[in-house]
Amino acid sequence: MALLKSKLSFKMMLAIFLLLLALLTVVNIVSTNSLRRLTVLAGQNRVAQEAGVIQSRFSQAERDVLASTKLLASRPGLVEAVVNQDAAAARIATLVGAAPLGLDAIAVTGPDGVYLVTVAEEEHTLDAAQQTSLISLALLGVEATEAIVNPEETALWLGAAVPLRDTSGVIVGALMAIRQVDDAMLAELDFYRQDIHLALVSGEHILAQDFPSPELLGEASAVLLDKDAVERAVGGQVLVAENLLNSSTGTPYAVVHAPLAIRGKAVATLGLLYDLGQLSILQRQLTNTITTIFTVVAFVVLSAVAVFIRLSVANPISKLTSVAQKMATGDYAQRVEVRTTDEVGQLGQAFNEMAGELQQTLAGLEQRVADRTRAIETSTAVSRRLSTILDREQLMAEVVKQVRDAFDYYHAHIYLIDEATHDLVMAAGTGEAGRNMLANGHRIPAGTGLTGRAAITNSVVLASDVTQEEGWLPNPLLPETKSEVAVPIALGERVLGVLDVQHNIVGGLSATDVDMLQAIANQVAIAMQNASLFAQVQQRAEYEARVNVIAQHIQSAPTIEDTLQIAAQELGRALRAQRASVELKPTARSPLVTKKPVALQQEGDER
Repeated sequence: MALLKSKLSFKMMLAIFLLLLALLTVVNIVSTNSLRRLTVLAGQNRVAQEAGVIQSRFSQAERDVLASTKLLASRPGLVEAVVNQDAAAARIATLVGAAPLGLDAIAVTGPDGVYLVTVAEEEHTLDAAQQTSLISLALLGVEATEAIVNPEETALWLGAAVPLRDTSGVIVGALMAIRQVDDAMLAELDFYRQDIHLALVSGEHILAQDFPSPELLGEASAVLLDKDAVERAVGGQVLVAENLLNSSTGTPYAVVHAPLAIRGKAVATLGLLYDLGQLSILQRQLTNTITTIFTVVAFVVLSAVAVFIRLSVANPISKLTSVAQKMATGDYAQRVEVRTTDEVGQLGQAFNEMAGELQQTLAGLEQRVADRTRAIETSTAVSRRLSTILDREQLMAEVVKQVRDAFDYYHAHIYLIDEATHDLVMAAGTGEAGRNMLANGHRIPAGTGLTGRAAITNSVVLASDVTQEEGWLPNPLLPETKSEVAVPIALGERVLGVLDVQHNIVGGLSATDVDMLQAIANQVAIAMQNASLFAQVQQRAEYEARVNVIAQHIQSAPTIEDTLQIAAQELGRALRAQRASVELKPTARSPLVTKKPVALQQEGDER
């Protein structure tokens, strides 16, 4: 620590002033460059993480196409239609089963590979050799997926094929289904987010994209179609561009090229742009803050110079220069030791305050970047977790637990809207308070409280201090609540529920929390929709399987009496009835015949 204890002469005042301004300029330049580098590094790390997430979702889409193909192959009557070469019946079975699965085209073949049925929403010109290869694998008993392209190599499809087997396990044909990797699919892969934009690149063509405007796509095309980057990405590398892409609107984007693989083989390149607008705004704000600090310090120095008339300068300036040079190299812990209260001491004190504020500013920047990165990583982790949960109750419980644990909030819970009353009914909550409210069927009347307001307006409601918030509803089970935010869970204009988070610190919830919670709420809405669709498909499959089993049992009955007996038993079990009977309508030749009632006992049913 340097010692500042001597008097300055008037002749050296100008030299001192110019030197301090030079040192302040050096520190300002170093700080600005450090902020810029931190922003670029944060954007590059983030865009690489986003590319990994999209790759995982693309692999999941491949598995989903195969799962949908297998589900369609299990349709009742399809195998029988193929065995009997009944194209009409096969077409009906595939059309009915394919409706909710989102497939673009379906083909059914016999055991010789000859097409029996082809169903497509629109005509596609696909590579015949690739389709034949995929169907051949299915006829060999392999459930396979493959990338299929058209001859012009301007479109890409995900294809899957599975064998069709009769009741004895013999392969009697194959079922192939495809889904195009188009603009809509890319939008699904990034959950319709506005801060990232995807492009599917193959060779010199952009096959699909979800860019918000043709202008941005045109500006990014040269980077996305960079030949070297595309070839290296197809070779399996993930390439993050060293320089940012600055759009005509002034928004900077980080760019990455990553491989998209099917069965472990890269088939195309994913070009991804990540919007660094928010980070750039933060960088500018901090740069302005540092500049303001430097300006204030310069003014203090100028005022001090005006009163330094007969003071010596050589030793104090030498010490001050040494400290400033060390700070310019990044050692912001350096300070000047002040032992006087005169003008020289004031200058030293001002310099130390400047250094302290600069050190705090840089430390605060690193912490804010770290907090935002942690928030993004947590949001990504929650997104990955939600994509694997199809049970609604488990989904709600997992969301509130992840949200509370990740940021040490006081409490988190989710309300769902009762379609009949429009009240908010609690679906999940954390801690003992959450379990008690859930057990008591806690609900909030429509339009009341912060959560009711968020549901009615479909907008976020943030209360930094709940005691000052009009309409806030206190909860005796949560006495320590000091701040609260209610985030609607919505699909477009349709509100499904509200994610409510509470903290025991006044001002403990900020705009950063709102952004992160809004992203999670959007993901929850999509996950709820996926869970609902999955439950519908699963319920329908179970119903059709049960009907098929009953029909098989009835067909196997040798006599009419056995047929009636089996019908009564199976329908009773299916309807969970205690007893079932069959009555035959009397005719002129025979009196009314009543089949003996059948007592039924369901498994696990003691009624």
